[in-house]
Amino acid sequence: IIVDRVISGEYKFSDSEIQIADNKIFLLLTTRFPKTKLGLDYDKIAATNLGMNCPIFLTTNTGEAMAIGSKEEFWQVRTQLQARYKRLQEALANARGGHGRTRKLKALEHLRDVERNFAKTYNHKLSKQLVMFCVNNGIGTIRTENLLGSAKTMNQPVILRNWSYYELQSQIEYKAKMYNIVVEKVNPENITQKCNCCGKISRAAVNFKDRTYVCDNRECAKFERPVNIDENASLNLLNTELKKD
Repeated sequence: IIVDRVISGEYKFSDSEIQIADNKIFLLLTTRFPKTKLGLDYDKIAATNLGMNCPIFLTTNTGEAMAIGSKEEFWQVRTQLQARYKRLQEALANARGGHGRTRKLKALEHLRDVERNFAKTYNHKLSKQLVMFCVNNGIGTIRTENLLGSAKTMNQPVILRNWSYYELQSQIEYKAKMYNIVVEKVNPENITQKCNCCGKISRAAVNFKDRTYVCDNRECAKFERPVNIDENASLNLLNTELKKD
């Protein structure tokens, strides 16, 4: 359908290329097409907290709250693939020779590609669910953390290896742009330690084991009322005036 519309002139070419690989010719087709007007309300905001336990937790200023994805869906599959990769590395130490390094490493490279493709595909799935939720509910603004240099990802190689925060955020931005949804990046400082009701910052109120935040401010309306830690962070992104970078 896209090619037909390019031929008819409805869509336009945009820096397309011809690629030749393994005796095959590929057309890398890039097109420009008019954006669909969706009647989005840019005063409606979906605040998204990206986390290890819950890939995306969103809250909106119209009262919705929901989790997208789960730790088990991503973490278990990817760590299993990494374990297989390690076992294969050990087994290759005893593999027979005869065809050099390329033959021995072919299986390793394939498994590494499988792991990379799984992570990328899963992030595509999550970002699409988020953007389509916004489209279906007329939400014109997505507010998310500015992950560059944040405490969430700095000096945490295990997290960076297993949870592709930057890739997920980039895909959210790319898909949002297709539907004219605005993406706001805000400074995520203290969003986990801050109460979404009174604004008090307390590290002692955070229970990472139970994944809860319990405000210890007696004057707060939510005093000693447990709230999911990801929901609390998302509400802080939504409701608190954070400094934009």
